[in-house]
Amino acid sequence: MHSLAIAVPIRPGKTEDWRRYAQALANEHRDEMNEDFRRFRTLREIAWLQQTQNHDMAILFWEVEDPELHRQQFQEIMASDEPFYVWQRESMMDLFGFDPTQPRPPMPELVHDHQVNGGGDGYAVTSTAIVVPLKHGKEERWKQHTRELISSRRTDVERDWQRFGIHRAASWLQQTTNGHQAILVWELDDPSRLTERSQLISESEEDYYAELRKSLSDVFDIDRVGKTQPAELIFEYRAT
Repeated sequence: MHSLAIAVPIRPGKTEDWRRYAQALANEHRDEMNEDFRRFRTLREIAWLQQTQNHDMAILFWEVEDPELHRQQFQEIMASDEPFYVWQRESMMDLFGFDPTQPRPPMPELVHDHQVNGGGDGYAVTSTAIVVPLKHGKEERWKQHTRELISSRRTDVERDWQRFGIHRAASWLQQTTNGHQAILVWELDDPSRLTERSQLISESEEDYYAELRKSLSDVFDIDRVGKTQPAELIFEYRAT
């Protein structure tokens, strides 16, 4: 299984239209979605809405058997005359300003995807996400920090996750016209506890949280991160 994610700015004034589009995929177009999932071997798709000072963002996450088939699916949406794909293409052009004549931008780079023992497949817990801009030139430092944390502080990470009911976390690095941003996705028992965890990271003198705070401050605007709320779950769809 492969995990993919991307964050796309929603055009001004189109947020409610995007909500309706996302809900239509999971309801009125359920049969077409099921067929698409079978054809392109998609296992799961999640969409969140993150509201920021500059614009609203759609955060999209997929679990797929073959990333190449996922790329082919997007190409078909952009070119096919089948009614379902025409509807998707016109909606994406209207909501995101996609140009079907242009090649798809590269998908964000998966930096890490870690699951604690006993976390299961994540389907019994809640998923949440956030997009955070990186400081200029800090892309490699952030990737290094993330991977080192999982390897050298694994016991502390899993103790922290147990404390806050986190079962899985994954992150991607996305390049945009305004710089790089991190896409963070969690599967956990209660998304509201991420706010409690953020406060602990900001204030605690425990070695693990102090080290985490120092590393996050180096790559992110930590005050901005602390004020950013996790994205709103719009829909979650699984293969049936």
